[in-house]
Parts: sequence; structure tokens; C-alpha cells
Amino acid sequence: MGNGLDRAVTRRQALGLGAAGLGALYLTACGGDTSSGAEGRDVAAVFDFEYAGRPGSMKRYWEQLADRLAASDVDARLTDLQLVPYANMQARLQSAHAARRGAELETWFPDWFTYEFIAQDALTPVEDHVAAGATDDWLFTNPIDGRYWGAPFYAEQALLVANRDHLRSAGVEVGRRLESWDAFMAACERIRRDGQTPLTIGVADGFAADKWAQAISMEFMDSVKQLGENLLGELPTDEPVISAWIERFGELSAKRYVNADVNDITDQQALERFLDGEGAFAIFAPGAIFGESPERFQIVGYWGGPGRYAAPVAVAGDLVLMTSFGENQEAAGRVVDFMQEPAQLELFNQVTGELPCNRRFDPGKLGELARASWDLLVEPGDGKVATWPRNYIPTIGVANVMELAPRAFDGEDPAQLRAELERRNEQYRERNGAQAAEFRDYLDSIEG
Repeated sequence: MGNGLDRAVTRRQALGLGAAGLGALYLTACGGDTSSGAEGRDVAAVFDFEYAGRPGSMKRYWEQLADRLAASDVDARLTDLQLVPYANMQARLQSAHAARRGAELETWFPDWFTYEFIAQDALTPVEDHVAAGATDDWLFTNPIDGRYWGAPFYAEQALLVANRDHLRSAGVEVGRRLESWDAFMAACERIRRDGQTPLTIGVADGFAADKWAQAISMEFMDSVKQLGENLLGELPTDEPVISAWIERFGELSAKRYVNADVNDITDQQALERFLDGEGAFAIFAPGAIFGESPERFQIVGYWGGPGRYAAPVAVAGDLVLMTSFGENQEAAGRVVDFMQEPAQLELFNQVTGELPCNRRFDPGKLGELARASWDLLVEPGDGKVATWPRNYIPTIGVANVMELAPRAFDGEDPAQLRAELERRNEQYRERNGAQAAEFRDYLDSIEG
């Protein structure tokens, strides 16, 4: 349970970091250069995501992967591994990119985050260095300009979780996923009348607000570009995919479906209270829930909706990227292929407790909660696409949600909040024209 705080803290740091020009300032502070320094098969990797899964498990995974690789007949070796604290990771990568010197492999987020590095000419497409057909098995990742620049290895999720005891007490039955938002609200009303809090949410640090707003937007989302198009002034703010969360946050408070101190507690505090029995539903990362008892908790798919991206779960395939300046790219490609072998996919799950991003993974050994999550991910429903559909610049897009959500929960007029959201977007475009133009180029480079 303690690992949830790490996730929350690092998320805030992710949103606060600037995208460009930070690297050189942090080169010394973040540990200097990492490079294999040898020709042939030696590969260096810089990695983070230490907030994932069990505490310390990401480091153990990479170490055990290196040991297995050394014992194999693959012509590659992981000879230099460096775990960088998440707070420093973007600056560390930017410094290596600016110097064009460093590790062959680095881990980071997909989508806009990756596009920034592509625009810096810091990456080479991973698909050019892995086995033919390897990308066919990759899950939860999307090409940019028609090419795969990174290999997904960690399925970062936001899961809707239910307390079975409260559902039983209120006579509420939920299946694999909720049918609709209205059905969800009907269940919440029965739970409230039974004397329990339907939803446990804490938005004091903003992270839960982002997850719930995203789940609500997914209900209406037909394109992963829509949130970004709103940021650029190309899609009206009053579209449900953009702002339905504003009305719904107010509805949850007005109907007393959410804890009264929703604006006063953090995501981590809400997690601890939920696991201690407060609330019937909550949205959290899997690392906080997979180890809990399936007798007490149930993974439930998000409510259905008309949007193509109204999937039962939000998931991002976090990436292993390959630098354009790495010395041993072919060997690095063989490392990526090794990571995607079934035995190493199982290793990732066993060590971290998280799910990998490859169809070759055998879910047969998963516990009940993890298996329910996997099934939702790989079988999201007819015509639905499971992804993390948040294609906007986090320092403005996510910040808007985090800062306006408490006002929505306080019952502020939705029209006023939509106007404020529009004003913030306009101000961003006026002050950041160059980045907005680059972001438009990014949206043009993706499909969906």
C-alpha cells in the first residue's frame, strides 16, 4: 500500500517538469554520462518507473534480466544499468540528448513525450532493430509517423475497483464492466441508501481527478486527438468528451456519492481508506490492488459509452526507447527482443507484479485480480480500443483538470468552469505558439 505514495509523488513531478532545455542544467546532478563504451554487444540502459509494482521491483527486474541475458546465447549484454529517480529522469534524458552521448536504451512515456524526443533527433525507431514481425505482438502502443519508436514493456493502468462487501450489503451486482454511467449512478444511490460511501476519492494532489476525468472523457471519445484538439482551439470546450467531467464531479458531490472531504485528502490517503474498507468504488493503479484479496475486492470495467475509446480500462504501454546516438544499436535491438520473449515477460510480472505489453505473455499464472485486469485489457469489447487517450500537453492539459476539479466538486457553476478552461487554453496558445505548432505536428503524426 505504501507504494501508492511514490506513484502520486512522481506523477506530480512528471507534470511539473519542462520539456526542453533542462538537460544541460542537470547533467552533473543526475550522475553524468551513461554509455556502454564498447563496440559489439555491450548495451547500457537508463531506466525509471520505480513507482511501479512492488517497492524496488523495477530495479530487481532489470538486474535479473541482465543476469538471464548473460546466461543466454543472445549476442548482447546489459553491462551498464542505471536506475534514475523519477524526479530526475526527464532532465537526465534531456542532458544525454543534448550531448548526444549516453545509453543505447532508456525508458519513458509514449505519445507526446516520445514525440518531443523524436523532434530532437534523439531517437531511432526501435522497429528497425528488432526481429521481423516483433511489433505484431506489441500491445497498448501506437506508431508515430507510421513507425514504432519504442517497445512497450510496462502496462501502466488506472483500474476501477469495487469493495465486494459493500456491493453485497446494498444488493448491487456488477459484472465484467458497468453498463453505463446512469447504471453506475443507480448503483451509487443504492449504496448511499445502505449507509456507505459510494466512491472514495481524494483530489488534494490532483491525481485522482485526472484519472476520473479521463474515464469520463473516454465514454465519449472517438479519436485520441480530441483532447489535444480542444487545447489547440479546434474542438469546442462544451463537447462532452472535453468537459462532461465538470458536471459529473458536481453531481457526485451534490448527491453525496463521494466522501465529504474529497478536496482535502490526497490520492494516497484515499487509497489507504479504501483498502481499510471506506467506499464501494475507487480508481487506482494496479500495484495498489493486485496483492489484495479477491474475496474483498473486484476489478470492474469502466461504464460503457458510445465512443470508440470507451474501453473498460485506461492503459499506457510505457516504452523502452533506443537513442540515435547509442553505439551498439543492433545489440540493443537484440536486448529488446529478449525482453519480449515469453519467459522474460513472465519474469517482469513475477518480479514487479505488473502486467507486460505483449500478446506472447501467458496469463495462466496470474492471480484473480490481475487476470481480470488482463482480460479487460486484451478484450475491451467489440469496436473498443484500450489505450491511455490523454493526448495533450500535461503541463497545461492535466494541470487544468487538477486545478479545476476541486471547484467542480465544490459545486461551482459548470458554465463558469468551462469558460475558465477555455480561457486557460487560449492563454496557453498565446504564450506558447511554437510549442502549440509542434503539438499540432504531433497530432498529425498519429492515427486514431
